[in-house]
Amino acid sequence: MADETELKREVGRFGSFSMGYADIGADIYISLGLIALYAYTAAPFALMIAAIAYITTGLSYAELASKYPVAGGAQYYAYKAFGRLNGFIAGWGLMLDYTVDIALFSLASVGYLGFLVKTFIGTGILMVNPFYGLCAVFLIIMLIGLNIIGIKYSSKFNEVFVLIDLLTVSIVL
Repeated sequence: MADETELKREVGRFGSFSMGYADIGADIYISLGLIALYAYTAAPFALMIAAIAYITTGLSYAELASKYPVAGGAQYYAYKAFGRLNGFIAGWGLMLDYTVDIALFSLASVGYLGFLVKTFIGTGILMVNPFYGLCAVFLIIMLIGLNIIGIKYSSKFNEVFVLIDLLTVSIVL
């Protein structure tokens, strides 16, 4: 691994904010129901523990990113700190995590879309078994295509949805 490898900067400040907001936002929307279901009255404490973990992780990534401003993220940090084998394991662990994460969040997103379609159009077609999975696969293919096009356009796409979410949250609150 060469330390000279730098990425071309194509994401601005709001794009960076949007990536973090979308990551946390997706977790909150999908996890809140599960937390309420399993933690019951301890849900505030579970959320506090999660917040501490998120803050600690974010600060660690910020520190490491400023120390090693190269492509690779957690895999590269593990490689630099603990050697090749641990970097290799961290990289493959992240790939597994991303794969499972994409599958779960696409299914959950179709669930939310199905609810919106049923509410506004009056049909529950997205909630029918074959369509549910097909919509999740279509969503994954669409996002893969967007990522292939490039980070610049992925970031713009993400920024639009973050603005919609912020607007919605500000109206509700």
